[in-house]
Amino acid sequence: MSQKSDTFQRILIARTDRIGDLVLTLPLAVELKKKYPDSHITFLVRLYTAEIARNCQSIDEVMIAPEVNGAIQSTALTNQIKAGGFNLAFLVFPDKSVSWACFRAGVSIRIGTAFRWNITCG
Repeated sequence: MSQKSDTFQRILIARTDRIGDLVLTLPLAVELKKKYPDSHITFLVRLYTAEIARNCQSIDEVMIAPEVNGAIQSTALTNQIKAGGFNLAFLVFPDKSVSWACFRAGVSIRIGTAFRWNITCG
């Protein structure tokens, strides 16, 4: 499926877990900016990882996930995402509250999963 470069004007990358995982996801923003240079890329993170995301030149905006006692507040997040007008979201870390917020906010293309399978090798 080919897309015009103006198709994805507002891109959200959600990575709301640990610092190391966030660092490993930064190249996604770099590659998306290369592919869609005119797009606006927002990185959704937790407060304690925000400064790392802010230092990536390919990220235009950092969105902090609203939390209470360590739990992401889905309704508040839905409102933030809806206000951002995103038409593409990469849900890199499987978090049901983030997945539902993107769905309820009307993000038309959501790439990722809402859960992680526990696989063991014997």
